[in-house]
Amino acid sequence: MKRTTIEHCRTSATRAPQRWRRTIVAASVLLGAQVPVHAQELFFGIEHPSGFPDLLELDVQTGLVQSSHTLEHAAGLIGLTYSDGVFLSIDEISVPPLPNHLVEIVPASARRQPIAELPFKATMANVERDPTTARIYALIDFRLYHVNPATGALALIAPVTPTTDAYTTLAIDRTGRAITTGVQNPKIYSLDLVTGVATKLGNLSLGAGQFDDLAFSSDGVLWGSYNDYATSNGKTGLYTIDLTTLTATMKVKLTQQYSGLAFMPAPEVERYCLAKTNSLGCVPQIHEFGIPSASAVRGFQVWATDIRNQTLGALAWTVSGAIAQPFHGGTLCLRPPLGRTPIGNAGGSALPATDCTGSLGVDFNTYAWYYHADPALQLAGTTVWCQWFARDPGFAAPNDLSLSDALRFVLMP
Repeated sequence: MKRTTIEHCRTSATRAPQRWRRTIVAASVLLGAQVPVHAQELFFGIEHPSGFPDLLELDVQTGLVQSSHTLEHAAGLIGLTYSDGVFLSIDEISVPPLPNHLVEIVPASARRQPIAELPFKATMANVERDPTTARIYALIDFRLYHVNPATGALALIAPVTPTTDAYTTLAIDRTGRAITTGVQNPKIYSLDLVTGVATKLGNLSLGAGQFDDLAFSSDGVLWGSYNDYATSNGKTGLYTIDLTTLTATMKVKLTQQYSGLAFMPAPEVERYCLAKTNSLGCVPQIHEFGIPSASAVRGFQVWATDIRNQTLGALAWTVSGAIAQPFHGGTLCLRPPLGRTPIGNAGGSALPATDCTGSLGVDFNTYAWYYHADPALQLAGTTVWCQWFARDPGFAAPNDLSLSDALRFVLMP
């Protein structure tokens, strides 16, 4: 593991920081308090524009797109579910003799990895995890299967009956209740995961079309992506479905339906500790975006704002825990020994101006992967604490150091 002294952090720069394109919203944070950064869960969809499909992060309340990552080397992904740190989907290749595959997708990097070749071509398929048992189910061409997520092996449970409809979706809520939908209207059913018997609940009255995937949020809201068969395409969109009133409400109108929907637990991330007010009266703030991952090569950005312009800085980190002790006129929030990222220039207004327009940033997943900083950073479940340090020439030594508040996060798979 690369260790460094603080004095070494204050030496010459090695590269400029990446500029983040995401809009930064100032957090209403009481410095020193532990403040969760994320909501309880994240919401994702699969979209198929021209070329490779995209993994979209959606707002859990509105369904609007928050970010997008291209899924390279994927063809036609259908269905999406979250299981043990990764998404599972079926990669449907429409041109024989190329096979279909059960694949896993790393949420942080959108990296697709085949698990197993399916023993047949699927025309309609979906995959879903039962949150009550952790078992994986697949609904493929009117048959219900158990799926071994490690090997991709399928074990037939039963054909889905009655055979009077085409069953295109599968969603399972936190009580173990399974829901599927058909085509033409479409109809909605409860599905017995032991016998494969579908029991009609009613019609959703959307006309000719089908849902391509369904997903339950943690609070029991059922979301669905609907494909309108009409030439006007007017009802294609993202919906919530009320199972009591059997009504579907459009949340987002789409030009092309999503082929997969899934919720996943939000990463465990929180801010803590006290930032040091710098010599210009600004309080540097730490921010993050994405998913900290032990296997992804990108996807978790950590950055600081309100940094004095044209100064040098780096992200210090540790896996040893948190402390709060006096340090260079501020508070050190990390228990030594410390590692650090390469030093960067905060940029901002050109000298001789002096202001707080500087910012520093790094993708921590990329740093951990390429710099081999510590074997612990390659292990899911590792807790990391980090804090930005930067030069502050407005203070006399030894207090000429700027310190942000700190971030604690747990690496997902």
